[in-house]
Amino acid sequence: MNQLVNPSIVLDNHPQGAATTSNFRIANQPIRQLKAGEFLIENIWLSMDPYTRPRLNENTAYVEPIKLGQVIQGETIGKVVESNSPKYQVGDSVFTFSGWQKYCIANDADFYDVSIAGHAAAANDLFECSRHSGSSRVFWFE
Repeated sequence: MNQLVNPSIVLDNHPQGAATTSNFRIANQPIRQLKAGEFLIENIWLSMDPYTRPRLNENTAYVEPIKLGQVIQGETIGKVVESNSPKYQVGDSVFTFSGWQKYCIANDADFYDVSIAGHAAAANDLFECSRHSGSSRVFWFE
């Protein structure tokens, strides 16, 4: 059985004004065994995009709000650390939309694949771009 625990940042309460650390909490959940076709990603970088702030509100006009207790959503770059998938091997680097958590279980059916395997320098460039832009993936694909 997998002994890893997945720390994730979840919304604890809706901000009134500026968001602070008191609006979030860390939830630790055990990671279940992988099924056939699944793989486990360890997130290395996470996105802190401007669109996230309005999603912390109880009601928003243009995007669905993040619910209380839900992992804060956002894009990540991670590495495959365990795999039962013929498509993804341990060590592969991938983009994910797994949110603010250390690990994510994904499968071929629901995972959008943009592998960056073998492109460590490009991944570093992407990380640097994300520090200056609302969405770093624009820099990767443009």
